[in-house]
Amino acid sequence: MISNRLRLFILIDSLLISVNCLSQSLSENVELESQLESLIFTNNSGDNDIEYSVDDLVDNLKYKVDLNIVDAQVLTELFILSPAQIQAILEYRKRVGRFKSVYELQFVYALDRETLAKLTPFVYVDELSTMGVNKWLGDKLFFSHELSSRLSIPFYKRVGDKSQFLGPAVYNNIRYKGKLNENIEFGFVGEKDSGEPLFALNNKWGYDHCSYYLMLKNINNIKVACFGLFRAEFGLGLVLGMARFGGKWNAIQSFFKSGSSLTKHGSVSETNYFRGLASIYKIKKFELTSLFSHVAIDGSIKDNQVRSLSKTGLHRISKDFVTKHNVKLLTLGQRISYLADYFSLGFNGIYYQFNRPLSASNLKSKIWDIQGNNFYNLSFDYSLYLSKLMFKGEIAKGKKGIALLNKIYYSPNFNWDLLLIYRFYSYDYWGYFASAFGNQTSVKNENGWYLNIQTSQLSPLLINLYLDFCSYPWQRYRVSSSSKSFDTGFTLDYSIHQDQKLSFKASYKSSIRDISESKSKKQEPFKRYKIHLDYTIDLLNKKLISKTMCDYIGVNSSIREGGYAFTQRLTYTYFFIGFSLQYSYFDTSSFDSRIYIYEKNLLYSPSISSFSGCGHRCSCLMNCKINKSLSLYFKYGMTCYSDRNFIGGGLDKTIGNKRSDLSIMGRFKF
Repeated sequence: MISNRLRLFILIDSLLISVNCLSQSLSENVELESQLESLIFTNNSGDNDIEYSVDDLVDNLKYKVDLNIVDAQVLTELFILSPAQIQAILEYRKRVGRFKSVYELQFVYALDRETLAKLTPFVYVDELSTMGVNKWLGDKLFFSHELSSRLSIPFYKRVGDKSQFLGPAVYNNIRYKGKLNENIEFGFVGEKDSGEPLFALNNKWGYDHCSYYLMLKNINNIKVACFGLFRAEFGLGLVLGMARFGGKWNAIQSFFKSGSSLTKHGSVSETNYFRGLASIYKIKKFELTSLFSHVAIDGSIKDNQVRSLSKTGLHRISKDFVTKHNVKLLTLGQRISYLADYFSLGFNGIYYQFNRPLSASNLKSKIWDIQGNNFYNLSFDYSLYLSKLMFKGEIAKGKKGIALLNKIYYSPNFNWDLLLIYRFYSYDYWGYFASAFGNQTSVKNENGWYLNIQTSQLSPLLINLYLDFCSYPWQRYRVSSSSKSFDTGFTLDYSIHQDQKLSFKASYKSSIRDISESKSKKQEPFKRYKIHLDYTIDLLNKKLISKTMCDYIGVNSSIREGGYAFTQRLTYTYFFIGFSLQYSYFDTSSFDSRIYIYEKNLLYSPSISSFSGCGHRCSCLMNCKINKSLSLYFKYGMTCYSDRNFIGGGLDKTIGNKRSDLSIMGRFKF
């Protein structure tokens, strides 16, 4: 055990010696934005809805975590540390008792300079926690409140705005979040999408979507309790996986993100949540997780059967209100787990019932989709830690089909991380709430091997490589036969100096798909490869940062296509005010070769958009901190195409080749 004298020396030494990796001159806002951008860009290609996950990411990165009470799950949610590094931090804390200072992280042998520089902006050591004081039982109560609202005004008219949309074109949301110590959190979210009515028709509460929640943490034996709208996750997601975030690029960093998880739904996302109550009750080494939910879902009804479920959350025209909240879903869930220091075992069960039966699909690729009223899923999951080896897995059984997911992690030393994942999801597996590692949004019809290797052996050069081999026994979207795919990618991150960083990313995916003219009778090879290069330089001690990005995408099928984009961003911060200017030029052959571009946006509003065709996009973001309590944000953006006379289609179609909008947001803390 480290002596008190040595720990005192560490504290004094930390104050007297300037350590580059722990430099306090680092702007925490810059680090937050950089980490958030990296996660959104590498984990999402615009195809999946990640808005609910981004809310949690912002919270996880914006609010620091106390090193003396944080667990593996919370450290995983930062997406910075490998499993071996997380274990090293927890073992150090167990060995020395408590952290006296963040600077003690220097003595965790698994953390190098690069990792320390990324981690320190998001952790702290609370004085009360170092004295062993429980805030919930203390004499002082710590209240914090945050109220924010966003307004977006489009300077263009869509087809639907002229006659069919029932509400104004402006977008608006309002958020309130309150906290009492670290134990109680409560909040409300209201949102009106562009074109939706406000305080009219069925929106008697004003906003089309309203979310409210109350969450309790670490109160006696109650680890977490949620009331109102919440999300949950059991095991590795084969039974219940609503809170998953993380993909192939950082599967190693998300290794510990499993087990039992409950979190509030404080997002503007109108899907992927429960409404009711849930709790995690802990007794010694056992955890009991229970949930009850009754939620309404949009869906079209015909012959007293549910023909389709809608997840857009849009209610802009009369037809949208006909399908609004037509389907009722009752859900009961239970998890019992045993948690030892190096071993865990969990048993999961969930039962759900629709008020009307889900009808069978006429499409051959969907004949094995979920059908009927009543469903269940059962599974057990495990984890085992043996020094440098870690194992995780889950086996699940539904009303139909089975699913299997196993992970093996190996770290020979702290410069190397290897992860092997095997998944088998039968083509007829019914798991309505399942969301787990894979190539598809649904957990079914997939059999694959995935290998991820990360190394800092050549530091400051960081290397990340993954390989994924997968087969699909049954038909899937745009593929009317069994098929296979191969996916690989690698990244090279190089810190030239403290103020310069170069990143190179490349990926390649090979599969097949139906030839459109063959009416699903013939397939053709389909290959897509992407290249991304960005260079970041700090020009003025974190006050002026330049980021240059280049993207290229190539598609090989019956027709050879390609596209590229160039993006330049300048971010300037001066005392209480900040600016971000970004310009992008893009040129692609078609929708298949579309380019995804990330740009800075207002808080809680991720912006990663796809562009096809030829044109440019420019934006200006300004934030102003009036005082400790009040902050204002303004953003103006414009997109202009040079190869068309209209943008979009259907009711969202705009006549003309330009679109511009203004967004305003205010945040008040008290």
